[in-house]
Amino acid sequence: MSSKYYSHIDETLYSHQCNNGLKVFVIEKKEFTKTYGIFATNFGSCHNHFKINNKEIKVIDGSAHFLEHKMFEKEEYDVMDLFSKQSASCNAFTSFNKTAYLFSCTAYVNKNIETLLDFVQDIDISEDSVEKEKPIIASEINMYKDNVDWQTMYLSLASLYHNNPIKLDIAGSVESIYQINRDLLYKYYQAFYHPSNMILFICGNVNHQDVFNLVDTNQANKKFDDIKIELIRSNEPTSIVEDNIVKEMSINNQRLSYNFKINDFVLEPFKQDICMDILMNILFSEKSDFYLDLFNNKIITSDYYYSYSQDYILSYAFVSFDFISLDNDKLIRYLDNYFTKDLTKLISIEDFNIAKNKYIGDFIKLFNDPARIANTFISYYYLDYDLFKSIDLINEITFEDLNKVSSLFNSKYHTITNIVPKK
Repeated sequence: MSSKYYSHIDETLYSHQCNNGLKVFVIEKKEFTKTYGIFATNFGSCHNHFKINNKEIKVIDGSAHFLEHKMFEKEEYDVMDLFSKQSASCNAFTSFNKTAYLFSCTAYVNKNIETLLDFVQDIDISEDSVEKEKPIIASEINMYKDNVDWQTMYLSLASLYHNNPIKLDIAGSVESIYQINRDLLYKYYQAFYHPSNMILFICGNVNHQDVFNLVDTNQANKKFDDIKIELIRSNEPTSIVEDNIVKEMSINNQRLSYNFKINDFVLEPFKQDICMDILMNILFSEKSDFYLDLFNNKIITSDYYYSYSQDYILSYAFVSFDFISLDNDKLIRYLDNYFTKDLTKLISIEDFNIAKNKYIGDFIKLFNDPARIANTFISYYYLDYDLFKSIDLINEITFEDLNKVSSLFNSKYHTITNIVPKK
């Protein structure tokens, strides 16, 4: 067991590794009534090509999400019902780089931790149940075909990426999920749900040593075969796929997504991630000249979103601006012109310092919510970031760093996705 105290946020992170490789992290919040637990595996939709014990395998698209669904299938009990009887709510999700199972409770904390571990570390599915699940997931996939936000995102990713699996729907395709069978799910489970590929994070009204003792006892009764997993990254060129995609949908107003493929890491990855967030919050927030120009001139509505996403391990990074467009030609001209400018000349030192301080304040506030702490820790962990180094990195960021990341908005690697009303 090890612990580290972080004076700048007055928090202590306790960590422990079980004999089978499972890593356990605890933050004690004795003044809170709610405890939050999350049990995650480094197996998401982008993990589709591996060497497992030196044998190369390709994972069928949608398998991580499909397996998440089937983990709740137990012959002897209903997972949701059991958590409910223990005064807890539970849920799960699959993202690009992980699958996570979680609970929140105000009582029976130890029972809920054990239930979380036990139901995730036990697989009991039949071929018949796998076949019955396929049309359910297929229906879910088809439902998202009518979701304009979902379509905008994945069409944009398809315009940016040739080979990177970030462009693939987390749920897979109707065609891919019908290739999944029970034996494949067991194969994926035995590899990616091995304790050495998983972490448990508990935050709330707990004692760290009690949690570690509980988990050690729980894991001692379980056997897992040794496993060696090596991710094979996709070979992704720097070029974009298509600079302009147009799709008709049943919508009232035109949607436009303006995207940049980011091919370089000009700073250490975690630092670049923070620096890009700061830059974009200065330049593109709803208080910015950028937004106000577009909104006040009736080029866009107030329904506006911008984001920067990156994963150094999975080899992707991109920027997206999403608008409801009132005048597409004017919007595209404005954007094309805007990104020819030296962006750092649009930022003052005062803007920069205010944005840094706001970022620190937002970071500190997340420690008032066990769920946000746990989910942020897990997200950062699988990006190979240290959550508790955030403030140090923010303080290190200089105006010159902003200048470096502003150069990443390269018009050579930008695409437009247009979702237009059906005629």
